[in-house]
Amino acid sequence: MAKIHKKTKKVAHRFNEYVMRVLNLIRAEGPITRRELANRTGLNRSTLSEVVVRLLDQSLIHEAGNYKSVDGRRFRTLEIKGTGYVVVGIEFTGEMTHTLVANLASEVLWREDRPVPRGSSKEDILVCIEVAIEAALREARRIGNHVIGIGHADVGPVDAAEESVVMSSVAPNWRDVPLRKMLAEKFNLPVFVQNVSNTMVLAEAWWGVGRGVEDILYVFLGNGIGVAYYHNGEVLGGATNCLGELGHTIVDKDGPMCECGSRGCLEAIAGGKAIVRGVKDYIESGVLTMMSDSSNYNLEKLSLDDVVRAAQEGDKLCTTVLGEATEYLSIGVVNAVNLFNPDIVIFGGTLAKSHDLVIDSIKRSIKARCLPNTVGELKMEISSFGEDGPALGAATLAIRDYLSRAVL
Repeated sequence: MAKIHKKTKKVAHRFNEYVMRVLNLIRAEGPITRRELANRTGLNRSTLSEVVVRLLDQSLIHEAGNYKSVDGRRFRTLEIKGTGYVVVGIEFTGEMTHTLVANLASEVLWREDRPVPRGSSKEDILVCIEVAIEAALREARRIGNHVIGIGHADVGPVDAAEESVVMSSVAPNWRDVPLRKMLAEKFNLPVFVQNVSNTMVLAEAWWGVGRGVEDILYVFLGNGIGVAYYHNGEVLGGATNCLGELGHTIVDKDGPMCECGSRGCLEAIAGGKAIVRGVKDYIESGVLTMMSDSSNYNLEKLSLDDVVRAAQEGDKLCTTVLGEATEYLSIGVVNAVNLFNPDIVIFGGTLAKSHDLVIDSIKRSIKARCLPNTVGELKMEISSFGEDGPALGAATLAIRDYLSRAVL
């Protein structure tokens, strides 16, 4: 009897593996036909039919309205079912929260930005995050969907075991926060916390330009600087989930102090706060800028977005400061490409908006400085998602958890 029970459990486990394999393929490459699923998975017709029926019964997929023509025959396609369930994704940038509600197919149904005052205490930042989530939950209820989880993308390093915020060089008071535990207790929902780069690479791998790619290097260039690496279906985190802290690699041993406590970090020289500070220092020394005569800019509250926008409008000072920062960013990214040897590099964050001013220069450095066998087939792309990326990636953490539990 024990042997029969053990065999039954083994068969059930294998079937669940088939279900997850098919579900992931539909998610990654849908709309897709049953014939394509059979060819890609190697499952026989009977087993595949059982798997598809189970996924249809659980409302995780549905038959799309479109058809694919193969050898003159038309086949209905399958895709992830977006309706009925939603997730909340939120990003904390250090200066604002960006919150969205998305369905299981990653379609963004609602989004909202809220400012977080600079210099806010840990407690005040937490309140800002909770208020933003509450607004998203109200909207989800208004739409009439069931919320299955919350994902949070944080600007700083996140402890792997506790999913707590370790520290932030962008928001110095935001450190040692058991965020997953606090949000789960308040909202009584599954909560997932990761750093911005890790959520972004997951979003690109699941829904964006990284779909179907095995080795992805995501480079986040904003107020913070970081990379994330996606390999064989997983985001690599390292022993303590701090893999990819590119912003805290040393590029100048005699450089400025970083808020992490070290000296000469890339982020302290070329991160968003350093760029803004550099622009302000030049202005205070008497260098002219078109921003001084424009009502579109508040020099007291100057942001990285302002600097990028002014440079795109032709401001020489902002263009110069971005150029100086890009020299250091190029060094960091070249090192990362040589270390990870990815199939594709995806650039995201505020600085990714300025293709010609920053990203094109970094691409040229990669081609000129990386090892030849590293860049031979290397693809380089801008993130698919713009401002939504980190929050959508955070939402994907909750989607991934729900889909994996739903098939068990």
